[in-house]
Amino acid sequence: MSNILRSCNVAKDEEILIHAVNAINLVASFKQRPEIEAEIARDTSFFIQECIRDFEKDRPNKNDKIALCLLSLRGIGNEASMQFIKNLQPIKEPLHYVGTEKIAIKAIKQRVQK
Repeated sequence: MSNILRSCNVAKDEEILIHAVNAINLVASFKQRPEIEAEIARDTSFFIQECIRDFEKDRPNKNDKIALCLLSLRGIGNEASMQFIKNLQPIKEPLHYVGTEKIAIKAIKQRVQK
């Protein structure tokens, strides 16, 4: 019984994480985004990297979740985020997420260079 409860809690926590990452993506990664303080961006970037580490485990739809995390890093990532992304295994499926790592790195690089 305790394993079932742990599984339910993990699933619920994962759902909450996905909602949080999606909100970060919507707020930070598009034009007209608010100015985000460097410390908050750094902490949020670290949070998203931790989410990616967690999602890399054998989970259903893990590439969907990792891609969302990568895309959310566009608006808050830094040099450390780019290095983190470069060290990830590339997403190979589904096809519409292939290249997401490059998209995230390019957006971070352009934003950081401004």
